[in-house]
Amino acid sequence: MSCIVYQTDRKTGNAHAYSSVSHRDPVTKKVKTVKTYLGRVDPVTNEIIPKAENGKRNRGISTKLRESITKEAQKKVDDLQAQVNDLQDQLKSATAKIAKYQEAFEAFKKAMADISEQD
Repeated sequence: MSCIVYQTDRKTGNAHAYSSVSHRDPVTKKVKTVKTYLGRVDPVTNEIIPKAENGKRNRGISTKLRESITKEAQKKVDDLQAQVNDLQDQLKSATAKIAKYQEAFEAFKKAMADISEQD
């Protein structure tokens, strides 16, 4: 059976991905697991950055690209927060209107009760 295993380095906090394949050893009659290193896990996108080939370093996406993605995400978060604030203001005004209508309805009920008592 084959699956991807994620392990986190305790010192650095970096996550790494491994392909884990289990098979039964007929001689010892025990299950053996062979892990193959796949690469590092990007902390922002959670994608596996493949291991470097021929001794070259593979950094995945560039730092500038990562910063621009982070800025775009922060802008979207700010826009959504502004929308949430607007909706909260609308909810407060609607709640105030409902309270006024409830007061008017209670006054109407009282007036109707007074009229029915007079008859």
